[in-house]
Amino acid sequence: MGLDLEPDVTVAAGWWLFFALTDGGRGERVELERGESARARLAAEARVEVEARIAAGGEDSIRLILALLVGAVFVYAGVLKVMNPLRFASDISNYARLPCSFGMRVAF
Repeated sequence: MGLDLEPDVTVAAGWWLFFALTDGGRGERVELERGESARARLAAEARVEVEARIAAGGEDSIRLILALLVGAVFVYAGVLKVMNPLRFASDISNYARLPCSFGMRVAF
């Protein structure tokens, strides 16, 4: 039995996008309310899908919750790298696989 996680990942990404739009500026909230753009439609559809899956329970809701948690870990890791790019450059150079100057460029 193979697991097809792509639909769960797409829904999780749309759910995170929904919250990014609601927490964004006025223009992003208006975009979400109007639902005219493709990303606003994706975000709204994902929110409805998440609520429906969690309400239904079962294996689908567990897989979706796990996808949301994994997504949160990646968002958190990305925020840490953006907040302190010098430390990120140092972390890259600690692997000693890339030249230091290249690691600095990647970090910034």
